[in-house]
Amino acid sequence: MTGVLTDAPLTRRALRAQPAKHLRTDIQGLRALAVGMVVLAHAGLPFAAGGFIGVDVFFVISGFLITSLLLREVQRSSTISIRGFYERRARRILPAGTVVLVATVLYSALTFSADRVGSIAGDAIWSSVFLANVHYAVDGTDYFAAGDPSPLQHFWSLTVEEQFYLLWPLLVLAIVVVVRRRAKYVPFTRLVAVAVTAIIVGSLVWSMIETAISPSTAYFSTPARAYELAGGALVATVTAAGTKVPSWLTGPLRGVLGWAGFVGLVVMMVAWDERTPIPGTLASLVVVATAAILIAGIGDVRGAGRMLSVRPVRFIGDISYSLYLWHWPLLTLGLLPDWDLWLRTAALVLASVAMATLSHRFIELPFQSSRVRMPRRTGHLILWPVAAVMVIAVSMGATWQMQLKLQDAKASAAAWYEQHPSETSPPATTPEEASADGAPDPLETVQMQISKALAEADAGAPMPPSLDLAAQKDDVFQNPYPCVAWWGSTSTKICPQGAESAHRTVVLVGDSHAGQWIAALDELGIEQDFRLVPLIKPACNVYDVERYFEQMPKETCYAFKKWARQQVAELKPDAVVVAARGYDGVHATGTAREKLWRAGAESGIRALVDRAPAVYVLSDIPARSSSTQDCLTAPGATLKSCLATETGREIDSNTITRDAAEVAGARWIDTSRLVCEGGRCPLVVASTVTYFDDNHLTVSRARELAPALGQLLGWVKTG
Repeated sequence: MTGVLTDAPLTRRALRAQPAKHLRTDIQGLRALAVGMVVLAHAGLPFAAGGFIGVDVFFVISGFLITSLLLREVQRSSTISIRGFYERRARRILPAGTVVLVATVLYSALTFSADRVGSIAGDAIWSSVFLANVHYAVDGTDYFAAGDPSPLQHFWSLTVEEQFYLLWPLLVLAIVVVVRRRAKYVPFTRLVAVAVTAIIVGSLVWSMIETAISPSTAYFSTPARAYELAGGALVATVTAAGTKVPSWLTGPLRGVLGWAGFVGLVVMMVAWDERTPIPGTLASLVVVATAAILIAGIGDVRGAGRMLSVRPVRFIGDISYSLYLWHWPLLTLGLLPDWDLWLRTAALVLASVAMATLSHRFIELPFQSSRVRMPRRTGHLILWPVAAVMVIAVSMGATWQMQLKLQDAKASAAAWYEQHPSETSPPATTPEEASADGAPDPLETVQMQISKALAEADAGAPMPPSLDLAAQKDDVFQNPYPCVAWWGSTSTKICPQGAESAHRTVVLVGDSHAGQWIAALDELGIEQDFRLVPLIKPACNVYDVERYFEQMPKETCYAFKKWARQQVAELKPDAVVVAARGYDGVHATGTAREKLWRAGAESGIRALVDRAPAVYVLSDIPARSSSTQDCLTAPGATLKSCLATETGREIDSNTITRDAAEVAGARWIDTSRLVCEGGRCPLVVASTVTYFDDNHLTVSRARELAPALGQLLGWVKTG
């Protein structure tokens, strides 16, 4: 390749040479490696848990190629066409990206609940204006969380790129202008290298800090990722747009360098997992390994580059953009639900390759080759507003259509209840009649409510039309009780509840599954005259079990446990109530998990028993298979379709926790009778929604359960 950039003055003669066109086949193979790692990780292959680094590889490749193009343009024309740059970006990313966004929203509108359609439509709109990463960061999305992730979540990486490229060509152009206006000799490539180095240093420092403080925010952060794109840009700058390497870096040495980079990427893919703090400093290893492969291929393809250049690998590289776009929606939209897991995954990966091939052939190539005619005045720039308007219109239309369906469902539900008055009548035997002395028995009241809800479900009852779906979205304990230690916090403000001036004190300590009982204990405190002090940190119980969450460094959880125990010792409470989500954040499985949980629960409970005269450990409640809003707003939703079962890891953990509590000297409280009967758990009981999401009680239902919980604790006397 000719036309090497030098530090010579930017005269027309010096910049007139145009480099010959040359396709780096090894880079196409590197693209294939990157997308392959991502797909394998998303497919759940155990040896590819760290395949998320494929996105980082893409960032480095992109920074290298885009910067090489900019530098060659400066060589050729002494300037940079910003319009031309964004026209090329529009042709490259918008057509295929827009088709995937629109197709995903339309499929969701035909398949999913109104709530999930609204969520996906919102994700599509944010993606269409290249702010998806900001949207996910603000929402506190955990990229590695289980459950139902957004089928458009992977668009975050495209928005990071476009946000970087909003400024990068302008900065290079500014350097060109500075060089032109200086009378004295100014080394252009050195100025670019200085600018890139400054970006790398600043971004890397930011990434280190943000990853340590808020890993989930850092994962989607452009400032925390910018050094990866800038790393590729630096390679382009110091190698004269990928045409020149130092004389001492001979062919054999470049071959070794390429193999080292390739092996490094494979090792990281196998050794890393969702617990690896990315981006931070570790992503710099991905940058270095990728840069090594890029440098190794300058001049001629050697070593690992030859393997990456074989035709089948290059083919995957050719379709890598479309494959990245299509694979994640296909894997997360619930297709082929009745198939065996691995057969289903294999089929969907093959379908992704097929869709990517069609997308590349019939969408990408026609626009990239300019075969699709555009208005002369705007050119391909018009793709930017057209794509955004199209996605926004489809998303808003889908949301509106789902709201109409909800209104129709509510009207049908009202008609059903009018036609079945017996299903809504009070039970034949009231709690007063069931009680020996005529006083209502709180626990029997709750159990009768649950029995009635199950009977209605078996009779085919739809969701009660009186349900306030909007209010349900806010019916979570953190809203009325905001004194909670969030991800990066090691303590929380003390906010007494119940009878705040009472002489007796009860401390509630644990994670969010302890927090869900605040409302019930608050009501009990007012009635029974005790002060309630909640010490709550979501995803961090007080058991001595090592847990990992992407949003929360484990050190902060350890510090909170220590702080909570100190508070218990200082408060000298009359009783401590403990609750936790079973097995949450524990990565071991089988008997190893049981052993860790038993030992940790016993140790953590014993530490509280040593500090308080009475410790009560509440059993965990079962999780639902789908979120509450998903079920309530699903087409044709009924009380029966939204039943949960008393199964799952939370219930499995109860036996272990009970044994640990009893050994440690605490009292075990079985709360299952407050939520389920006969292994079935209704979502709606007595016109109140039981679950806020898929595993937490609503505040409304917790308050209704207060007398029954008090009876289980022995604090409420019955006849």
